Formats: sequence, structure tokens, C-alpha cells
Amino acid sequence: MTTLTDLSMDMNLLGAQGAEMLAHALVKVKSLAKLSLSKNAMGAAGTRTVVAVLTGHPGLRELLLAGNGVDDVRAMGDLRERMAGVTVTF
Repeated sequence: MTTLTDLSMDMNLLGAQGAEMLAHALVKVKSLAKLSLSKNAMGAAGTRTVVAVLTGHPGLRELLLAGNGVDDVRAMGDLRERMAGVTVTF
């Protein structure tokens, strides 16, 4: 049996809605350890939604969100706190 542990969806122009839909689907993939959604035009709101959906994911260890329009240092810190135990990169 093959399990999904690493998924890179960089530069797919998912936008906020597409990223949210993907995150909801990935909640069920317990083996996922690394997810890269960099440069997907999610904006701050979409990025917050993805973090909210994936908070508490049992296998996730690394979440890459660079280049999605989150440039507020305070917001980045808040999102990192929500994802305790996960390395989050903006």
C-alpha cells in the first residue's frame, strides 16, 4: 500500500477557495507529513483558513506557505502558534 507523505502544490494559482478545498480533503490523509502550498495566490485570508483547517492534523510536520501575500509579522506569529509542533514557513 502506498501512502501520501509529501505533497507539493506550489505555483498552481489555487487561490483562497481552492486551497481551502484542498486542505479539507487532506485532513483525511493522516500520513501527510509535508505540504507545500507556496505561491498560490491565497492571500492572508486563504492562508489563515488553510492553517485553521489543518490545525491539529496528526501527521503534519512541515507546512510551506511562502509567497501567498502574508506579510504581517504579527499574523505570521499567530499562525505559527496555532500550528504547534509544525514547522511553518511563510
